[in-house]
Amino acid sequence: FEGELKEKRRNMLIGLVASTAVILLARMGWPGLELATDPLALLGYVLTGTPLLQAEAPTGYGIIVGTLLLFVMVVYGYRRAIEPLSLMLILATLLGLFWTDFSWALLAETTLLFLGLPMLIAVHRRTGIQGLIGQRGLVLLLVVLCASLFTSAGKHYRIANHLGLKSDVDQVIASAAAIAADHQQDFLIASQWPARTLLATKRDVLPLPPKRVLDDREHFMDRISGITHFMFDPKATENKDISRVAVSLGHAMETIELLPGGVILKVNHQNGGSSHPS
Repeated sequence: FEGELKEKRRNMLIGLVASTAVILLARMGWPGLELATDPLALLGYVLTGTPLLQAEAPTGYGIIVGTLLLFVMVVYGYRRAIEPLSLMLILATLLGLFWTDFSWALLAETTLLFLGLPMLIAVHRRTGIQGLIGQRGLVLLLVVLCASLFTSAGKHYRIANHLGLKSDVDQVIASAAAIAADHQQDFLIASQWPARTLLATKRDVLPLPPKRVLDDREHFMDRISGITHFMFDPKATENKDISRVAVSLGHAMETIELLPGGVILKVNHQNGGSSHPS
């Protein structure tokens, strides 16, 4: 029986490593993901709510959460009690450090609660104190604290939604959605944020053209036949090529939205050359 258990764990680890490798390879084909600069602030925002209503990043909360998360991971590794779900949460949290966003922050705090609560209960049992407070006092206190923080964070999101507050990028995407709402007009946009733009506009969306298309300026308009709009952040380093092309083809690309988070250009194929693909 012990041999079967070891073989099962070994197969589980092999499968987990293989699936993780496949996901990482697939990730290489997903462009446009934004890298957050402050993972500690992200951990804090999960507890305090939307950053749109906060003047400063809640880095202090993030430091507390990050320290506790590191502690429970170290304890879990020291015990060597390999359990599939716990191991997957830990690996996902560690891999997410290379590309942090709000989803990663929520996953990290889920990992903290999933691993930390059993450890907290075990500490209670070692005290030998009887009664509800003695056996579950710290757990109840943690539940009340988390419930209060999450409820407050939820209220912040409802307030921001009621006031119509949006981040700079969301304002640009909302403008694209307003343009796409006119179904009498052709609309096919190439966006720096294709997935989010697709959800907001409910229209077909393409990523920004690759560098090889931007380098071929003589036939650029032919290559982008069918695209009616471009949307990107002209201040971003990775968009310098398309910004340069847009400026050189000012007669064929009209700026219809210029916002802090980005720009929306309307393509005029009649002024830019043939509208038929080469």
